[in-house]
Amino acid sequence: MSRNIVIAAAGRKLGKTILSTCLVKELSAKSYRVAYFKLRRCKEKGVQFIPGPGKDGCDTWRMSEAGALEAGLLNYGPECDVMDYLPETVREYDVVLWETNSAAHQIPDAVIIYIDGNIEEPKNPELADEAVIHLEGPLESV
Repeated sequence: MSRNIVIAAAGRKLGKTILSTCLVKELSAKSYRVAYFKLRRCKEKGVQFIPGPGKDGCDTWRMSEAGALEAGLLNYGPECDVMDYLPETVREYDVVLWETNSAAHQIPDAVIIYIDGNIEEPKNPELADEAVIHLEGPLESV
């Protein structure tokens, strides 16, 4: 059974991907089998799963380079249960990192890491209350 870690933030450009990359590197170096999935809500209905590593420089490519054994991007619409659209292999890893705000509550038994910042109207502020770890962003390195 995988340990799920959700990386969420009050807004954009606060360091979710920087933190994810560091965690993938560290966990992989300690011989954990790590996967990474970025979950992005779209206004349109419908679902699109894009397996990594993707184009050079994109988030899924970075995670693959950092040591993730599997990486992918899931674009999903409203009323979508994201777990229905991910590969079956998601359960095979020691740790799965999820970069998301809007789908955090759909990830079973997840530990939430929340990056706060000077954001007037933070995204999903309830996640800050549920987070086990709070960081002050924007993160430049970890």
